[in-house]
Amino acid sequence: MKKFQPNGSFWRSSFRYLGTVVGVAVAYFALAKLGLQLASVHPSASPIWAPTGLALASVLLGGLRLWPAIFIGAFAANATTAGTLETSALIALGNTLEAVVGGALIGRWSGGADTFSSPGRVAKFALVSVGPTTVISATMGVITLCVAGFATWANFLPVWVTWWLGDAAGALVVTPVIVLWVRSSWRGSNWRDAVAVLGCAVAVGLVAFSPVLPRSDYTNPLGFLAIVPLLWAALRCGPRETATVALILTGFAIWGRVAYAGPFGDIDRNESFLLLLSFMISATVPSLVLSVGVAMRRRADDDLRQTQADLDARVRERTAALADANIHLSEAQRLAHLGSWSWDVVTNRVVWSDGLYEIYGTTPEAFGGTLDAFVSFIHPDDRAKVQASVGTAIETGGHFNHEERIVRPDGTVRYLHSTGEVIRDTDGAATRMLGVCLDVTDRKQAALALSDSEHSYRILLEGVRDYAIFMMDTGGHVRSWNAGAAAIKGYTDAEIIGQHFSRFYPEEDRAAGVPEHALA
Repeated sequence: MKKFQPNGSFWRSSFRYLGTVVGVAVAYFALAKLGLQLASVHPSASPIWAPTGLALASVLLGGLRLWPAIFIGAFAANATTAGTLETSALIALGNTLEAVVGGALIGRWSGGADTFSSPGRVAKFALVSVGPTTVISATMGVITLCVAGFATWANFLPVWVTWWLGDAAGALVVTPVIVLWVRSSWRGSNWRDAVAVLGCAVAVGLVAFSPVLPRSDYTNPLGFLAIVPLLWAALRCGPRETATVALILTGFAIWGRVAYAGPFGDIDRNESFLLLLSFMISATVPSLVLSVGVAMRRRADDDLRQTQADLDARVRERTAALADANIHLSEAQRLAHLGSWSWDVVTNRVVWSDGLYEIYGTTPEAFGGTLDAFVSFIHPDDRAKVQASVGTAIETGGHFNHEERIVRPDGTVRYLHSTGEVIRDTDGAATRMLGVCLDVTDRKQAALALSDSEHSYRILLEGVRDYAIFMMDTGGHVRSWNAGAAAIKGYTDAEIIGQHFSRFYPEEDRAAGVPEHALA
């Protein structure tokens, strides 16, 4: 039976959901009652409808499951204002569909709650807000009023335009503020600039729109000062501050209009509200798009700087590792009597390793760094052979492998074993040649000494004729035979070399195993 009992997380999520629904419904009801206070052409059609922004932000942040909160808040607000329960329900349904359809379209087409992350997404959000979402609510609401007799069909268009523009303004001005403040990170914010730009917005609102200062026809153009804090916020702060500045300026403009002050205070009430909203929307949306673009550029610059810093760190690490590897390589070449070189065929520039300078007994300052300087070290008797070997490698595109002698500046001769490879471009032309030189002087001298020693030994053996001197391997086979052995034993070289030494024993000794015993 335990699996049918809801656990604590279920109850917590249920209470959290119910609390959110109640909170959104209460906030929607409060904003709706405030907005309906500004109604002019009809008690149910307000030119300022902030609840649309709240509803759309709730759906973007909390999902479509919050639709009951919107319906409840809208129904309560309309039922306590004008009309019947039926008309209030239909109008609330239109308000709910407005938020649900808008949230679904923005989620599918513009990234949902991330719709303010790029200029393109902001533009899509604006199109959805002024298009299908607010058209649904305005159309359903005005048709309901006309069918129920609470509005005349002759007055359909003014009521519809007022309703639609009020909803659009609420979506464009209020939604970004809620979503951006909820979604934005508090860390890394430039609070000094944020406070300054918000203070500037308040100051401009007081000067340009509020009834606090004396008003005249000459002060009406001050409304265009609203562009200043909007651009400041867009360029210096971010989308969150830009949306907040737009909301602050809109609030001051509404205050001025209600008090018959500011640039919109001397016109017809409903017309002035529509003009005010048109002005604020046309200033807010481009500023928000600009701020998002600047924020993206700033993030890209930060990412680029971070990438560059990481790249610099990696380059330093690789440089240190390469320097360490070069040190080990140079030391290894020195210990192995090995040196490497590179010849740029196009520029005729030759580069030696430290090990090669040590082999040649010279310094970088004394070395000319050209092929001719390289060849000048080769023994005169070996130059033709070396040049022919290198020339053949260049012509055939292969490699060379030869031995050569060099003459150091102090006159000493060294023996080298050189190997090289030709590198060609895409057209087949030789561009570079890489090679290594191994100093084999010690080995060469040891081989010469051994050869001389063997020659002397052979002469010595050949000169002894009174003694039989011969050499056998460990198996008892004759490997060498001197003239004395031939004279004493009676065998020539051709007859005995390679034969077993048991031939020197009589048959009975061979049968008794005397040769094997002697060999052992």
